[in-house]
Amino acid sequence: MFCNNDDMALGSIEALKSEGYFSGGKQIVVVGVDATAPALQAVEEGTLLGTVLNDAKNQGKATFDLAFALAKGEDVTKAGWEIADGKYVWVPYQMVTKENYTQFK
Repeated sequence: MFCNNDDMALGSIEALKSEGYFSGGKQIVVVGVDATAPALQAVEEGTLLGTVLNDAKNQGKATFDLAFALAKGEDVTKAGWEIADGKYVWVPYQMVTKENYTQFK
């Protein structure tokens, strides 16, 4: 089950628990978005398979770097970020799983 955010994923897990999932070998895959602290706890417990981090830190860094280059009259293509179609900077989501969740605490 893919959820739009971690709160929805955690709510789904609670509903599934009430139907007997996550015990006695009855399992369903649930994935969220946002890498919130409660979601990281659920990843650690094994009820949430994973979540993804919408990387706000690097989005902010890209915004600053591009704005700074523009303010200095520099070519933004040399600001350190790949610019797609001459106007987009893609900052990828980061997958958070049981193997790496401690990096996001």
